[in-house]
Amino acid sequence: MNEDEVLALSKVYGPLLHILDSSGVSGAKFMAAIAGCESNFGQNTTPRYEAAYDVGGKYAENPPQNELLAHWGKKAAYSYGPWQILPCNAIGFTPDELFTDNEKCALAFVGFFNRYIVGIRHALTFDEMAQTYNSGRFTEQPAPGVQRYVADALHYYQSVEL
Repeated sequence: MNEDEVLALSKVYGPLLHILDSSGVSGAKFMAAIAGCESNFGQNTTPRYEAAYDVGGKYAENPPQNELLAHWGKKAAYSYGPWQILPCNAIGFTPDELFTDNEKCALAFVGFFNRYIVGIRHALTFDEMAQTYNSGRFTEQPAPGVQRYVADALHYYQSVEL
């Protein structure tokens, strides 16, 4: 996958993100910025092993991860595509679909964003949304790695042209 394809998918699906107009954040640019952080705009979409989601890992026993591991095995412990989304966050999509179909991966990103980042975590600002995508939550004092992620996301957001 190349950057043009990631930007095209972000342009189509980013407007479906439930971002408040008052935040001033463009859904398309935000989606592209996350792909910039996660895969260098689609240049590195190799599935990424997430040990915490595999058998014996911190999240392995939590539903639905335990069910996904039972059904898909190790495939359930990888993140996939330009947005490096985990199967447990991609409700309705299989690991194989996330690996082979970037449009389905984009739809999975939208579903996760709307359901979890905005719906459950109530992230409203750019920083809150980027922190939550990276670490599962936002806080006033994010860890240094999360701060770097947000800074990188903001850099990509400001530099991407859609």
